[in-house]
Amino acid sequence: MEISEHSLREFFVIRTLEDRVQFCELILSLPEDEKCYVSLVRQERMRSNRQNRLYFRILKAAAEKSGHTIQELHSFFVNKYLTDAIDTILITTTRSTRELTSSEFSAFLEQVLAYCIENLDLII
Repeated sequence: MEISEHSLREFFVIRTLEDRVQFCELILSLPEDEKCYVSLVRQERMRSNRQNRLYFRILKAAAEKSGHTIQELHSFFVNKYLTDAIDTILITTTRSTRELTSSEFSAFLEQVLAYCIENLDLII
């Protein structure tokens, strides 16, 4: 079990049964009069190698059809589909495809593929 401390907080990555037991022991060892908040978050799977290969296959085909480079198309799709306007005038945030979970990357792939089919007559 990996434990790291940050601002008086403890974070655990629980992978094994032994990790679960250690986590429970820690909870049981807390003083009864100490107020604590515990939050468990299930880690989502990140994009798969298969998804990544499909994405670059789409980008390669789109590059050949459009005359743009793979990097130009990647930047275009990231800006088109992964940019959120926080303030319509001043602030935007763009997520990296590396940060996407498997399900988020699937949705992104569907948008990219739909765009390529509609605008480039791309057939994959």
